[in-house]
Amino acid sequence: MLDRAVRRTRPERAVGSMRRRSLGEWLEWQSTLHPKAVDLGLERCRQVRDAMGLDTSRVPRILVAGTNGKGSCVAFLESMLTAAGLRAGTYTSPHLVRYNERVRVGGRAVSDAALVEAFERVDAARGDVSLTFFEFGTLAAADVIERARVDVAVMEVGLGGRLDAVNAFEPSVSLITAIGVDHRAWLGDDRESVGREKAGIMRTAVPCVIGERSPPRSIVDRARTIAAPCRILGRDYGFERQSDHWRWWGPGRAVGVLPPPRLAGLHQVDNAAACLAVLDALSPYMGVGDDAVCRGIAGARIAGRLQWLDMPARVLVDVAHNPLAAEALAAYLASFRPRPMRRAVCGVLGDKDAGAMLRALVPEIDVWYFASLPGSRGRDARELAGKLPGTAVSRVFDSVEAAFGAALENRSEWEEVVVFGSFVTVERVLRLATSSISPET
Repeated sequence: MLDRAVRRTRPERAVGSMRRRSLGEWLEWQSTLHPKAVDLGLERCRQVRDAMGLDTSRVPRILVAGTNGKGSCVAFLESMLTAAGLRAGTYTSPHLVRYNERVRVGGRAVSDAALVEAFERVDAARGDVSLTFFEFGTLAAADVIERARVDVAVMEVGLGGRLDAVNAFEPSVSLITAIGVDHRAWLGDDRESVGREKAGIMRTAVPCVIGERSPPRSIVDRARTIAAPCRILGRDYGFERQSDHWRWWGPGRAVGVLPPPRLAGLHQVDNAAACLAVLDALSPYMGVGDDAVCRGIAGARIAGRLQWLDMPARVLVDVAHNPLAAEALAAYLASFRPRPMRRAVCGVLGDKDAGAMLRALVPEIDVWYFASLPGSRGRDARELAGKLPGTAVSRVFDSVEAAFGAALENRSEWEEVVVFGSFVTVERVLRLATSSISPET
């Protein structure tokens, strides 16, 4: 996923001047280091990785790619591994509120100091190699995780797979979640093209779990071509839903009574099932018992995914930022009967298929509050409103804060507010919800 680093045109600072700088100063500087925000390729990362002496084979490593569900799967894996008494190191992106959310060790976000020290080591090792913001952060995350002496590393791919910086690290097991069309400029215009890029995280003789029942043919063909053992949902592993629990089966084990995931949405059982298949494939390295699996599924948390906020109003936030995610959000909203009156706060980046997203959610929303998003990838609220099909009621605002404030002001006691469209949109509402300052309208 693309990073929200602010890019400025100014000369690169001397390496020495970056020593003993704050985390914020490091992040600002990294956003100016490379001429392109996105510059896919593995050579730069591999070169600096080797210069840093990062040992990518010391611990089992899980690489997670896909269009949707990556963050949820990392959360499930971390929770189940932790419940089993194992120390997990995880890397995800982007973050919602604090950069530290991206790197977690033992279930906790790492400190500013740990990140700054890792940035210093990356900078010292890179020499004249120019790194993108994401590449710099990926190398630092791998360094933090290795130095923490974890039992297992879980790394989420940022964009695509084949040429993403995370793919510079070798997996013990790969996981490819649900595939949809997103990031067309880099990954292609159809599921087969996207799947081909995601399949780049596969390795010969390394198990790969596929988290959907009908994956793109390009993924299956790639697995056959390089002889990567492939486990596909519904074919090699799966589950059966019961009234108040579900059962999982796979090639190496079966697990009986499993609790519903705490993470909301019917699709989360698909994600949890895929994670169980990953743990089954990891069994030569470590064991995670049934009790730990149950506690991990019930205990997994992730901010910004179908999350109800703790505030007087009923507010649901979801980072749904592509059509596949919008369809999952719509399915979740459709499961509530009787259906309440709903107001949506929506801000979508300019390179997303906003029309398809809005079409998926029109049946579940009564009034729309569109917000302009800033920056080079931002989209004006008026343009967004123009993509709304039919005669739905809408208003436009210059900021997420203003749109959210108006939605709260106009709602009645029993109405819900749904916030979605991008990480930026949800981030700003989360900041408002945790602040004592009321949003301006």
